[in-house]
Amino acid sequence: WKGLPKDSGESLAGELRKLILRAARAYPDPAGGVLDRLATWERRSGEVLKSVFGLSIVLSQVHPEKLAELVRIEVLDELPKDEFERERRERDETYARLKAIREKPEEERTGIEKRMVSAPHYFSSMGDDRYDFDRIGIGRGHTLFYPPAASHEPFDALFEYAPDVARGLVRDIANHAITGWLQVHEINRRKYGTPLPIEIDFGDGKHSFWGDQRVYSWFVGQGGPLDL
Repeated sequence: WKGLPKDSGESLAGELRKLILRAARAYPDPAGGVLDRLATWERRSGEVLKSVFGLSIVLSQVHPEKLAELVRIEVLDELPKDEFERERRERDETYARLKAIREKPEEERTGIEKRMVSAPHYFSSMGDDRYDFDRIGIGRGHTLFYPPAASHEPFDALFEYAPDVARGLVRDIANHAITGWLQVHEINRRKYGTPLPIEIDFGDGKHSFWGDQRVYSWFVGQGGPLDL
């Protein structure tokens, strides 16, 4: 591998990966190992995911749970409150560091510290606490699922060959999206108020439904979050 040019190595790895996944019916364990390994990667390119999801008809019959989990990893992002708090902590830490630098004599500052102090515009956007309603914790998945359509793989194959797994995947994505939607409203409640649920009794108890016009049109890809 070390003797191969980068492009050649990536091309060979991709072809071997597709070969193993294509043979999943006959050799399920190696194919499952590939999916497990992909799930641990911090960064998965759109081309890699496209090649995997392109074999969804095979994989949904052999490893539907692993295939669905790969979608969850790619699509379910950090929830708004977690992201909001993390960004605020990072902002506070940066302000504290900047304060400490300014308290140091100028001759003791490093080159990086001097640049930080001389570029206040770098920090000007860090105090903006507004939170966009499109940031509900649902990622684009390298645009593999955009625009929204039921025919996108692996959803189509999962619903055909492993419908229980498919329903569970859609449920988890929908619940994550609604949780993110509620959190965005909580963050912005001073300006936009607090949403109230619609409660409907279907005979087995009351069920709460959250959303507005944007939420109820997510599935058609109009008026909903750009990230869905």
